[in-house]
Amino acid sequence: MEKHDKNNLVDTAKVLFIYTIRHLIPLFSPQRRAVLAEIIGRQSLRGEKAHIIKDELKKLFGPDLLDKELNQITLRTLNNFRKDLFDTWCFPSLNPKNIKDFGYLEGKENLNKALEKGKGAIIAVSHFGLWKAILPVIGYTGYKVTQIAKSPLDFTGNKSSFVNNKVMEIEYQCEKSLPAKFIYLGQFLRPVYKSLANNEVVVISFDGVKGTKRLLTRLFNRDVHFSSGPVTLSLETGSPLLPAFIIRDKDERHKIKIEQELYMPESGGKEQIIQQVINNYALLLKDYIAKYPCHYAMFMYIALTHHIKGDPQVFL
Repeated sequence: MEKHDKNNLVDTAKVLFIYTIRHLIPLFSPQRRAVLAEIIGRQSLRGEKAHIIKDELKKLFGPDLLDKELNQITLRTLNNFRKDLFDTWCFPSLNPKNIKDFGYLEGKENLNKALEKGKGAIIAVSHFGLWKAILPVIGYTGYKVTQIAKSPLDFTGNKSSFVNNKVMEIEYQCEKSLPAKFIYLGQFLRPVYKSLANNEVVVISFDGVKGTKRLLTRLFNRDVHFSSGPVTLSLETGSPLLPAFIIRDKDERHKIKIEQELYMPESGGKEQIIQQVINNYALLLKDYIAKYPCHYAMFMYIALTHHIKGDPQVFL
């Protein structure tokens, strides 16, 4: 079969899936969703996406990464990508009664301690695991949440495939069902400052393909551009900055791990302070990637393939 014909066949299958089986996904148990995701993921192991992921992993970890381990991480990455997609489609079905079947909070005491200061709390995430899972878990636990993010609709357009555009539109509708206020990049940030003044939670990312001023830091064998936004917001408001990581458990639930507040140096210039905090965050992220590389490898692929002209590449 010619490559062009094969691609057309795959795209047709994806369209049929989106308009049929996709509507049944929220009815499946997490375990059944995972089985379906793993079946599809295995079919992608020889595709272009898998080759790019392997190349990015080699650049990140260097030559010490064995081929067997590289293949295992790549397969888990592809599986998790589809698991995360299916779980995103389940957002509208989540509520306070069933949220514990979807995910749970670890480190709640760190968040509560930060909120005791009365200046709100800034939770800094990376695109590690299903990072948006933090919103329903925290929101349905009883916290008021505001998310600063890039809109999924920004990843659509004439240059993207019909399937990609449709998936992004579905993601946009699904995240609108979440118990969180969304402030998309490019909008006024006044509601963010108001949320912190009301002692609420604001979630913001250190990485991403578009955003505020970036500073370089080191992550394994790569130089990485991280946004200064989370630290700048913390310095401007006095709100505690807490890192959080989303880990997929063996039972397919999402563990939202909230770490202790990041230390803010009391001396040095503003940019020097921001750089030090970013470096410290990168060390923490490095530990999580070492344990769960399949939780971050898909983002490296996305950062490479969705690089936007005029914005710095995340990984160098």
